[in-house]
Amino acid sequence: MVERGVQEMEEVEGLQETLAKDLENQQEILGGKRDAEETDVGTPIKKRKYARATAGIKKELEKREKALDLEQEHLDKKMQALNEREEFTRQTLENEQHDVLLIEGQGSLVHPSHSAVTLGILHGSMPHALVLCYEVLRDKVTGVEHVAIPDLPEVRRIVEVMSNVHHDCEVIGVSMNSRRVTEEEALAEQQRVGELLNLPVTDIFRFGRESLVDAVLEARERFLAAVSGLE
Repeated sequence: MVERGVQEMEEVEGLQETLAKDLENQQEILGGKRDAEETDVGTPIKKRKYARATAGIKKELEKREKALDLEQEHLDKKMQALNEREEFTRQTLENEQHDVLLIEGQGSLVHPSHSAVTLGILHGSMPHALVLCYEVLRDKVTGVEHVAIPDLPEVRRIVEVMSNVHHDCEVIGVSMNSRRVTEEEALAEQQRVGELLNLPVTDIFRFGRESLVDAVLEARERFLAAVSGLE
């Protein structure tokens, strides 16, 4: 991946040099034509021809400069993407030996418009443990409000079934978004869901992340113990 990124950056630099030379040549041509025409401008007819020719050349040059600006903008975006890819690769290589990798999910398996994205991430990352996320009081799928969201035990079952295709995986905690309720109501919801799923539940902005961090570390220990038992 790094080699491909370097090659693409070299191609971008080569194209930038070509565009710069093209613009320089066009400016030289315009300057040469102006010099030649200015030496033979006398009669009104010649002056009008000179004016039209100069205006036409100037218009063409402006068009080319605009095209070059657009191409430069495209190249700048491509260079930015290459730099971001290089940085991502660097961070991946630096952190590939870590015991715990946190993968951010997208969408939802119960969202009819985006479930394919969620499933792709789920199967592609092959997690050993999951944190279930939900928003308090949301009972309809955003964007398709006629579709009801299943209750949390059913969502948990669906997620665990789909994540166990390749190996054992379980939901180890719940992260709730309680922005639409008061803190007192959020505490009551936290207790209700904790008892319902028998899992640690928290809104990390209101109540902190410690319970979920502990759940992740405990799941890591169980995984390592299972792996050592197979050796």
